[in-house]
Amino acid sequence: MAEIYRKANRVIVWLGERADDSDQAVEEIRIAAGKQSTYFPTHGTLQRAILALLRRPWFRRIWVLQEVAAARYVRIMCGPMEIDGYAFCSGLEPLKHIYRALPNLQNLIPSVIYLIKEAIFRPDCQTSSSGRVSLDICPLGELIDMFHTHEAKLRHDRVYALLGMSSDNTTAAGLSPDYKVRWKQLFERLIKFLLCQQIFVGTQDDRETAVIKSKGCILGQVSVEEDTSSGDTRKLIVMSRDTPGFLEYKKEWTARWTLPTSAKSILHGDLVCLLQGAKNPTIIRIRNDHFAVIKIAVTPPEYARWLELVRTITIFPRDFLLIWNWEKCSGESQDRGEHESLIKTNSRVLEHLKTSLLGKATGLWNVALILEDIENYKGAEERLREVIECCERASARLANKQSINPNRLPLD
Repeated sequence: MAEIYRKANRVIVWLGERADDSDQAVEEIRIAAGKQSTYFPTHGTLQRAILALLRRPWFRRIWVLQEVAAARYVRIMCGPMEIDGYAFCSGLEPLKHIYRALPNLQNLIPSVIYLIKEAIFRPDCQTSSSGRVSLDICPLGELIDMFHTHEAKLRHDRVYALLGMSSDNTTAAGLSPDYKVRWKQLFERLIKFLLCQQIFVGTQDDRETAVIKSKGCILGQVSVEEDTSSGDTRKLIVMSRDTPGFLEYKKEWTARWTLPTSAKSILHGDLVCLLQGAKNPTIIRIRNDHFAVIKIAVTPPEYARWLELVRTITIFPRDFLLIWNWEKCSGESQDRGEHESLIKTNSRVLEHLKTSLLGKATGLWNVALILEDIENYKGAEERLREVIECCERASARLANKQSINPNRLPLD
């Protein structure tokens, strides 16, 4: 499909018929594009019209991404109104204050703008020796992090629709489009391709949530800064750790990475970890007894230097339990519920991760150790107290079962 759209002289994006003052919204975006300002004030009626335009279904669909990414020239139409694709993106830049505070738009719109605005600068499709055609935009992990929450009729399309834009050769990993492959198998293949083949992954056919278990180490904590040089499409994160014992040649280590906007926002305090066997770092967020995946596979700038650093890391002292949820950008309680539900209903995961009190205590203990690594002693202490409570409750439960049936040993 990428090759077809790349050959087109013009790709027209049809947003739909005129509605909700869409004519005024398009015209306001056109005017803002010509002002060359970082901020363009608008009154309430026009703001509502622009938001209604950006909430149209086209912006949420997964397959349209490849179409505009491959286009040499994009023209956007809504009812009788037309606007150049580059001008549309340029006009939204000074209007970003309208949508950036809304959770359902603040990451969605910048990622789509990124594809449309950069389309005219991209070279022709690249054809590999195996005959695979791709726009070669960026690694698959980066595309997944940006677009996995976009809508698709089939779960498989959240992967397959991005392959034509990927710079990775995914054929050998079994990721070529094949709708006979079960979703849980495809999801597992994807995660192992992005991280490591030896990593443990638990998935289900009816869920877009995965449990990942691996050894790893913490590289540092994140602080987020505005990257004004690149508008609204990228975030500058500053990552540092004072005493990384596994980096023997340095006492301090700091990195400043400018990263594309992802489906889940990177926040102050998020952690950057390296899982054993993985080439790229993963950005995670602390939950109670596990971690939520925010970006599965970050591609650091100056990648050659990064690979040199990775080769120096040989110690992976911590056990990580990660939950990667594609279904929604959830809060802690939702992540926790999905974590427990997934473990209970997936027999393979259940074999490794018991939902007993002792299993919970193990998760809390592992998180406490990682919190100590980043000198979050208060958080570590809170979880250690929970560990003690879990052990006491497990001991009481064991004593109760033995009193009821002294000849039977409990399984948990």
